[in-house]
Amino acid sequence: TMKAYFFGIMVDMFGDVPYSEAFGGNLYFANKNPKFDKDSEIYEDLIKLCDQAISNLSKSQLGGVSRDQSDIIYEGDINKWLKLANTVKFRLLINARRVRTTTKTEIEATIKKGLISNSSENFKFTF
Repeated sequence: TMKAYFFGIMVDMFGDVPYSEAFGGNLYFANKNPKFDKDSEIYEDLIKLCDQAISNLSKSQLGGVSRDQSDIIYEGDINKWLKLANTVKFRLLINARRVRTTTKTEIEATIKKGLISNSSENFKFTF
């Protein structure tokens, strides 16, 4: 969800950005010039990431980790995380309309699953 959210903002602002090779470098192999991926391809992958996040968040256990362990955003409220994932997907579907064919059915299905609808569900970190 977080990756889809942040990369979605970058693609909305800049169009084509480094994505598939963006995190390929490390201390031993520095990829200082990652290739730029097409915005349409990035949007498709980000929408799939949201679907995967929704599927994973719907499971009873998340890899053996308690759902509320170290959650500094929603304090373990899985329903808020699901609403965030749906809201990010909705935003991607709307903003990708210039580079892909987004159907009314896709948008309606995402809305039906539940979006962030009030300030108590906002995605924020209080410090």
